[in-house]
Amino acid sequence: MKKTLVSIILCFLIIPIFAAPAATAAFEPDNYNRLSVNEDYCMAVLRDGTLWGWGCDNDVHLGLRYSDKEHVLKPAKIMDNVMSAFAGWGTSLAIKNDNTLWAWGDNMPGAGEDRLTYSLNPEKIMDNVISAAGGHWFVLAVKSDGSLWGWGNNGGGKEGARLDEARKINDDQGRCMYLPVVQPMKLMDGVKKIDAHVHSYCVLKSDGTLLYNGRILSAEKKTEIGGIKYSVMATGVKDMALNEEALYFIKNDDSLWGVGKKAYKGLDNYDLNKESSYDYTPVRIMDSVKAVAVSAAFPPLALKKNGKLYAWGSSQMIADSFGIGAIDWQNINWQTFTEDDYYETFEKSRTIVLMDGVAAISAGPSQYLIEKNDGTIWTWGVNFKGGIGDGQLNTNTVGASQFVKLDFSPLAEQLFTGGTQKSKLLAEWLAEKEAEGAIPSYDRNFTAFWSGSWCQDTDYMELRYSTDKKTVYGLNMYKVLILVGKSDGNKLRGWFHDGVFEITMMPDHRSITGLYFNNSAAEATEWTGTKN
Repeated sequence: MKKTLVSIILCFLIIPIFAAPAATAAFEPDNYNRLSVNEDYCMAVLRDGTLWGWGCDNDVHLGLRYSDKEHVLKPAKIMDNVMSAFAGWGTSLAIKNDNTLWAWGDNMPGAGEDRLTYSLNPEKIMDNVISAAGGHWFVLAVKSDGSLWGWGNNGGGKEGARLDEARKINDDQGRCMYLPVVQPMKLMDGVKKIDAHVHSYCVLKSDGTLLYNGRILSAEKKTEIGGIKYSVMATGVKDMALNEEALYFIKNDDSLWGVGKKAYKGLDNYDLNKESSYDYTPVRIMDSVKAVAVSAAFPPLALKKNGKLYAWGSSQMIADSFGIGAIDWQNINWQTFTEDDYYETFEKSRTIVLMDGVAAISAGPSQYLIEKNDGTIWTWGVNFKGGIGDGQLNTNTVGASQFVKLDFSPLAEQLFTGGTQKSKLLAEWLAEKEAEGAIPSYDRNFTAFWSGSWCQDTDYMELRYSTDKKTVYGLNMYKVLILVGKSDGNKLRGWFHDGVFEITMMPDHRSITGLYFNNSAAEATEWTGTKN
């Protein structure tokens, strides 16, 4: 564990120190998702309804794609009249006071041609939304009538988060690939809340049933809704938090439970749950819990109903993360070190109180955000892409139990700096290339033979015809289906595992050129290849 944390600290960059305004008396802190953290950026809704963001833009999060900036070093205002925010993977989401859902970045609902698109600025997506979440290139939203909607990536690899089984394409040898869901589609009814992380999502039904769809966790009991199979993880649940390897949930009696990796037992029970590294048996952790937050890199957090913030984990995890009970490596006598010594030093489960007077918590892969009862917002951890450099303060808090107070003073720094987005349609990009002479025009009399091994840019691809000789399938070097297209003259058009494509056979019959859009591209990508 020590080596893992050291590696994380070295590769994650740091975010700045800042502080929040005073609270307003009428605010109800338990009703909304006001804090949200992702791998490289954060968002927070203050009690006056303003939404702020900071961290690494990564071309999608903070509207800096066509500027010369990459990082927002201090919180900057995004919009007004917001009650909830969700820092998705590539897609940022906000629910306004009128329950409209707004989104920006990659993975926006499609512009046609079976593909998703990109937005330079926040755009209204739908009305009457009460909860939302963003996984790895997919988005989910719950409406006030309890209906669950989703769009985006429709698989995320083997056993990834499924949205629509009907968008599965098979070849004639049983291989399949899933096309993205390009417009919001209804997944089910009777939903209260949603959470998502990477290639998984969990659904809290209105009756307290907690469902899971993804690649890591499972349960004996299954249910099928709309053609999608879900694991029934628990009943009598009122809240939950998910990461890629574990699911934590709070039951109606305020007890906290965990399932999966790092789901350690008991507030005062120092035995680890060792049944397996990914245990599918829920473990009761502690009682009287108000909220839970889960980080992939650091110990989970539980906010008790009395406002105390707890963290728990192995002795070494607690020592490395918060500097409490630090391990004295230099004075360990390894020659006399017993199994009991090893357990006491490294594995014994510990529970600590980090702070008092807490109103809300949120966690990302390597960061926590905390809102205190007075409305101030605090951070702890590291940031994946903090951009150490001019004006950047080093605020790495790993190894310290103290959180850092954030400052939300108005800045001159401008988000959503604009830029010109070209056409969202592949056909128009191709027409421009053909007009330039970079791609030959359509020639129905050209006899293209697509079967064979191709070097597609730097990747290998095997193309072959279906048994009816009309459809072309493409396989990667691992024999995974990545392409289905229709041959027409010198053109091959179709779907390329997460988007759309069109390539043209050149007159030499041995080279190809064209363009493709992946499922969230702002601009088309050149595609060239040669036959081996």
